[in-house]
Amino acid sequence: MIISDLQLNLIVAGAAAVAAVWGYNLWQERKYRQAAEKIFRESQADVLLKKQEPEPEYGRDLTADVHPDDERMEPVFVETDVEPIVLSHKSEPDEALADPTIEFVVPFRFEQVVSGQRLLEFITIQSGRLAKRLQWIVCDDSGTWKVLDEDGSGFYRNLRATLPLADRQGAIGEDELVVFIAAAQALAREGGGGLEFAAADECLAHARALDDLCASVDVQVAVHVIHRSGDSFACTKLLGLAEASGLKLAADGSFYFVDEAGTPLFSLANHGAAPFNPEEMQNTTTQGVTFWLDVPRVSEGAQIFDRLVAVARQLARGLDGVLVDDQHHPLADNVLSGIRTKVAEIQTTMAQSGLPAGGRRALRLFV
Repeated sequence: MIISDLQLNLIVAGAAAVAAVWGYNLWQERKYRQAAEKIFRESQADVLLKKQEPEPEYGRDLTADVHPDDERMEPVFVETDVEPIVLSHKSEPDEALADPTIEFVVPFRFEQVVSGQRLLEFITIQSGRLAKRLQWIVCDDSGTWKVLDEDGSGFYRNLRATLPLADRQGAIGEDELVVFIAAAQALAREGGGGLEFAAADECLAHARALDDLCASVDVQVAVHVIHRSGDSFACTKLLGLAEASGLKLAADGSFYFVDEAGTPLFSLANHGAAPFNPEEMQNTTTQGVTFWLDVPRVSEGAQIFDRLVAVARQLARGLDGVLVDDQHHPLADNVLSGIRTKVAEIQTTMAQSGLPAGGRRALRLFV
């Protein structure tokens, strides 16, 4: 298997952490099993209410200074069997389906086939206990790996459960991982098979470090357009100018500028909480609009930012408006240039960390 630069960096940086925790893995496993038994005896509704970690400051505005952490613990992921079971698999799913760098991946091998319906039932039960989105990757009779169909069709012996290690709500929590491990072990026993996965301690350390990395680069650029004299804009005129600039109003009430493949590059939202309603825009006004660029989710961010600014200026000219920051201070050319530089720096950091902006991993982490 080819090891990516990110995985190699994670292994090297995490060697010391692995050495520190290796000595008490068996003791920790017993603790998790006892904790899981206690959790299942209690009301399920309390599982995720025991200890809430503070949410990371994701989605910061680049009109403020960005200070990524210069020093952080890099993620480490070491595969260690919790159960003394060694499985032999003829094939492994592609990382596009199950990526241990950003997901907790649990391989299952059943002696008896399990139906897709049973696997969907497992997801339904666990969805009330898990904050992260659980997904099944299954191997069909032809040896092809795929995401389990929504209708739960088919029967399977070789499959993987995947759970994100981190997302924009933060890293996976200890309680959540305990619940999932216990449920996975019960399902494995039910199918007469076994499973293997990383030791929980290393998984949690990996998740926290991955979350720290993501938080340091998770930035959203906001460029506002307001009337030059403080008046409001007529939404009918706004609609015409936005569509003439290549923006399309979506069902969620925001306009989107998309590429040839239909991928959103940046968006335009009402300058407030209320989304735009196409049926009401003929008779309403707005105090302003906001252009948004989600930096981790697009490639070539500097060039896209240039396009965003060009469209914003075109809209401002048509509405007699001006580009401003969150404090309604005009965005001069040198300020916009500084934001562009920051966007480029953030995306360079992401690429060097093995999480290129707009790439597969970034799109799965920054949801």
